[in-house]
Amino acid sequence: MEIVFQTMANGLLVGALYGWSLLVCSAHGCHEIPEYGSWDVHHPGGYLSYWLLELWGSTRSFAPLVVMAMFLVGLAFYKLALSPLLKLPNIGMRINASMLITFGSIWVWITR
Repeated sequence: MEIVFQTMANGLLVGALYGWSLLVCSAHGCHEIPEYGSWDVHHPGGYLSYWLLELWGSTRSFAPLVVMAMFLVGLAFYKLALSPLLKLPNIGMRINASMLITFGSIWVWITR
């Protein structure tokens, strides 16, 4: 019976994480360019936190560093890959190009 409660709690926590992340990305993302590759920044942040926990035993003291590092990675991705799309003439071209760039970056991250 304990495994049922653990599974339910895990499902609620993971669902809340996905919901929160989607809310943050849609509310604070760039409204002119839909960004589908935000998980490219979330996954390395999780990996970095995990390895800091494994190596030094606590991520609480390193959490601000992880947040700042992943913010800089996301900002660099936006500046280098997505901000040039704002110069495209219509929203349809921006959406198509942003999907190609962000899904392509996911594919590169997963298959490397």
